[in-house]
Amino acid sequence: MYNDLKGAIASLQRTTQNTSRITENLTDYTSKLQRKGSLSNDLISDTIVFSKLRASMNQIENASKGIDSVMQNLQSASASVNDNLQSDKTPAGVILNDEKTAQSLKTTIQNLESSTYKLDENMEALQHNFLLRGFFRRRDKAEAKEQKRLEKEAEKHRKDSIRAAQ
Repeated sequence: MYNDLKGAIASLQRTTQNTSRITENLTDYTSKLQRKGSLSNDLISDTIVFSKLRASMNQIENASKGIDSVMQNLQSASASVNDNLQSDKTPAGVILNDEKTAQSLKTTIQNLESSTYKLDENMEALQHNFLLRGFFRRRDKAEAKEQKRLEKEAEKHRKDSIRAAQ
């Protein structure tokens, strides 16, 4: 029993020493927190800094709510676009999902390309036809004259700008 009592007293002494060290550390830490000019002291004692911090947090929270709203709108819009692309009731959906319509569209584009090429050939032939050759020459001369007039006008404007800058 003596040994048990002696062990208990030794344990209490160690506990007291540990408590003393903890108390010293806590006192040191508390003094550092209370030191003027430290961030923690400013946060605790300076009402202006604390109110600015609170206002900043409120702004961040409001911005977060706004971002959540935007994200929900984007998700909704994305789902709507996806639904329209998958639907056979919208033009884009029909083009993307209906093979017959897609093939028809391809054929139409090929026909347009072919027609454009043939129209270019016919226009070239018309320009060399003796009945229409005069028309095209007069048109080319008028275009050249208009181009020359625009160039002179641009040159005059450029010179006027240089004079105004001086």
